Amino acid sequence: MLRLYIEKILKIYNLIDDVCIVDKNGIIQHAESFVAGAYSYDPKELVGKHIFEVYTTSNENTSNLYEVLKTGKPIFNRIAEWKTYTGDTRCGSVDTLPIMKGHEIVGAIEIARFIGDELEKQKIVLDVLDNKIKSKATRYYTLDDIITQDIQMIDIKNKTRRIARNNSTVMIYGKTGTGKELVAQAIHSCGNKEEAPFISQNCAAIPASLLEAMLFGTEKGSYTGAEKRKGLFELAEGGTLFLDEINSMEIGVQAKILKAVEEKMIMRIGGQQPIRINTRIITGLNEDPITAVREKRLREDLFYRLSTVQINLPDLVDRKGDIKVLVDSFIKEYNESMGMNIKGISKEVEKVFMNYKWPGNVRELRNVIEGAFNVATGSQIEMCDLPGYMVISGKSFNTNGKPEIKALKDMMEDYEKSLVVEAMRITDNKMKAAELLGMSKQSLNYRLDKYKIR
Repeated sequence: MLRLYIEKILKIYNLIDDVCIVDKNGIIQHAESFVAGAYSYDPKELVGKHIFEVYTTSNENTSNLYEVLKTGKPIFNRIAEWKTYTGDTRCGSVDTLPIMKGHEIVGAIEIARFIGDELEKQKIVLDVLDNKIKSKATRYYTLDDIITQDIQMIDIKNKTRRIARNNSTVMIYGKTGTGKELVAQAIHSCGNKEEAPFISQNCAAIPASLLEAMLFGTEKGSYTGAEKRKGLFELAEGGTLFLDEINSMEIGVQAKILKAVEEKMIMRIGGQQPIRINTRIITGLNEDPITAVREKRLREDLFYRLSTVQINLPDLVDRKGDIKVLVDSFIKEYNESMGMNIKGISKEVEKVFMNYKWPGNVRELRNVIEGAFNVATGSQIEMCDLPGYMVISGKSFNTNGKPEIKALKDMMEDYEKSLVVEAMRITDNKMKAAELLGMSKQSLNYRLDKYKIR
């Protein structure tokens, strides 16, 4: 399957500078650069290595390939900077797409066009930004979009309603997928600024060398070929600028952010006159801010200036009472958007959801429900509609998060069932599933009947 994609991509090599194809586990199946001397090694040497082993600055939160493998959603025109294990650094405009077999993600492909000098980098980055702003829908999340019955979250909603009336800086701490931008938009909307711009920027997604130009803008003639452009502070004038993962920002740029917030003025790169701004600043962090300060990823003075109001979002595992209401909300949403009529989830699926750790939090739950909608054939979401990793890990713990001790026979049967479900999910064919499991078709049929697997 992947080989066919590789051959097709190679036919259009003249349109791209770099290609990387990985399987569903993030293992590189093909890598090639069409720019001579781009790397200090032959890209073909990367085959068989994991993406995080090769691209040392990437992780689960920053890797485009990893994001696409998890979500199945393509990424277009994202500016990225990557560093390899040999120290080679490149910057490029990147498209990353899933490779599908039916409804299953079997891999991903990333193609890149290298960006050369600093001028070209800034032009491409700012053009992408302009397009994002022009295409941005005017409807933002409100407090009603925060679905909860959890006491912690209800307190946060009430707090959000109160702080929205003022223009104080707000710092939102929460792990990936907890809903930092949702809360930021709710503050914006609740503050009667819905007609004003709301601009969101993930600071980890933009190379450090370009971030300053994006934030503060540039003046024509400030360097060869430079154009007069507004930065994010100006584009968000009268509204809200949400800077997520601010702890990933270079310390030098953090100092300029501090100055802008304190003085309510900015200076474009190459500019001679300060520009007064009226922009509310909301920041997000995916790690404890005290830890970020202690380990020098966040300036202490900037932390105190930006955290006039601090909101700490709990992990989904700490608000398990919300899982059912969130599931119901997502099912209603996807029934409407996909024209389906799923009634709910089975008791077995509910148990798995309650036992599962949800490292991706609410975002992961939403993605699991969306994925189940794409493969479900009945009136409710069943175990066979869940991703394989959840079937195994979700049944390994009891509701207290402690290992569930069962009779050995029952545990072996649970594991056997999860393998059969996964094999059928991958192949969608009894003969191929039997081959994958190393058993006869008759043995497989026996287990399908035994475990009532459709």
